[in-house]
Amino acid sequence: MATNINEGSADLVNAKMSATLGSAGTAMQLGLNGAMLVHKARLAQQQRYAAEVEQQYGAQDAGVKAAQAKLEATTLAIGRLTAVNQQATTPAPAVTADDWVLQGRVYSAAAQPIAALTVFLVDGDKIWQRQYGFSYTDETGLFLLQGAMPANPSAGMFIEIANSKGQPIYIDSASFAPVKGQAVYKSITLTSESPLGDPPQPIRVVGLPNQDKSTSTDQQ
Repeated sequence: MATNINEGSADLVNAKMSATLGSAGTAMQLGLNGAMLVHKARLAQQQRYAAEVEQQYGAQDAGVKAAQAKLEATTLAIGRLTAVNQQATTPAPAVTADDWVLQGRVYSAAAQPIAALTVFLVDGDKIWQRQYGFSYTDETGLFLLQGAMPANPSAGMFIEIANSKGQPIYIDSASFAPVKGQAVYKSITLTSESPLGDPPQPIRVVGLPNQDKSTSTDQQ
């Protein structure tokens, strides 16, 4: 069989993605749409090849596992290219001169957008900053938070994400610094979706309306 799938190797794909993800502008200059077409064509080729060799040699064959690894690398590359395109084509939200906006998307480790997550801000003690509300991610993983500038911007706020059960699954290690009169875009990739600990009760109450609200205690 003359099929050649070496170009889809994980190392090559990751190198190309590192360059592409440097900035949305660079990605557009290199021809994002063309790169998507190339990777989708490669994916179709790899899918056919992987199916054929698995049928011939079985799922545990080393060559079959290598083909599957290249297939996964190309799928990941397409997901990352899609993420770049989504960021580049997301309209900038309106921001007043005295407010700030934080928008972005949440992706799985496989570069797939995750819907129905709750995104909010906490302080250094992991207390929900109620005045800024929360946002659900949509089918493209998009979320948006906004508010007036805090009295003490240097105090530090952190992005936290909870799953559909209200359990925290992510907290950013770097603090979020709002910029007055500007919108900030942040792309978040979850390396794990395992709960980090007990959920903050206010988020469970607001984000999960079926819960008994009478048992809630606000964190101020």
